[in-house]
Amino acid sequence: MFYTLFERALKTEQHTIFEDWDDWINSIYEKNQWKSTKRSSPLIWRELLERGGRGTLVGNLDDFQEYAQCYYGTILDHFMTNSSALFRLIAEENIQQYTKDIEFKNQYIEQTLNPYYVCIIGAHHPCAYELFPNLFSTELFPNRDICLRLTTNDSSKLSYLQGMAMEIEDLACKQFYNIEISLQNNEKFYKNMDFIIIIDDYFFEEKQKYFNTLLNEKIKLNKTYDEANLFDDERPPFQPEKMTYDLKKAFNYYQILANQIQSNIKATCQILIACSNSTMIATQAFIKTIKSIPTNNILGLARTIENQAKARIGKKLNADIK
Repeated sequence: MFYTLFERALKTEQHTIFEDWDDWINSIYEKNQWKSTKRSSPLIWRELLERGGRGTLVGNLDDFQEYAQCYYGTILDHFMTNSSALFRLIAEENIQQYTKDIEFKNQYIEQTLNPYYVCIIGAHHPCAYELFPNLFSTELFPNRDICLRLTTNDSSKLSYLQGMAMEIEDLACKQFYNIEISLQNNEKFYKNMDFIIIIDDYFFEEKQKYFNTLLNEKIKLNKTYDEANLFDDERPPFQPEKMTYDLKKAFNYYQILANQIQSNIKATCQILIACSNSTMIATQAFIKTIKSIPTNNILGLARTIENQAKARIGKKLNADIK
């Protein structure tokens, strides 16, 4: 708590248990150019309310009592005998008023808030980074306060999502309200969701492992050839094994994810599936598993597969596919 004093006393509640105390006290000292090290509560100073100018620091409670005694003399003798109890009462009133102000502010925010809950499943995927500028545009979700939720199936990627969350907050987008992160198996995390984007590609990590294995094999093979002093034309071509896609495991993976989502999902929730290599499997698993929302609310984005098919056909026909 603190006081500003001149011919009349002004009181504003600020309590040391709240994080903004240090910021507030630093700004007051900087504004009035005070050099004192006394920064305890209560903080009392004088300022010329009618003429302006920087305030004159009185100090803490003991300094104020001494100041008032010197200023008013014997008039305050009776007041000073009961000062401790009186100041404790003032402190209790301050924290009660401060708590009421915070509750009123939160109630006002809740009344004026129009939240729209958006969840991105598989937010550790590289393409997630490109979604946010479009996601927070007023054209996509007009007049909405977006509450963003990011999930991952890998606990080691949570730190990456935390860094991403900090960057999203730094964007200071008009429609952005808050952001939370969690693991995908947290069923309560999907409660009240309005829109879910699934970019968790089951085969993405499988491909990463496959290519890393191929790279290591090629490095070992080249090392063997170097030790044998073979020239490039003497080295047999590297023929890797083709990657196998376990479609049954992928279907079961998305079926488990669908079961986790549907336990707390809203009836009006919309789900967009854009998993690149496993879009069709994921869409089929979700349609067969989730019964609490209409099937037309589940949409698989198959344009990527369509473009891949066009590219392959165009390459065989030597056509320019645009």
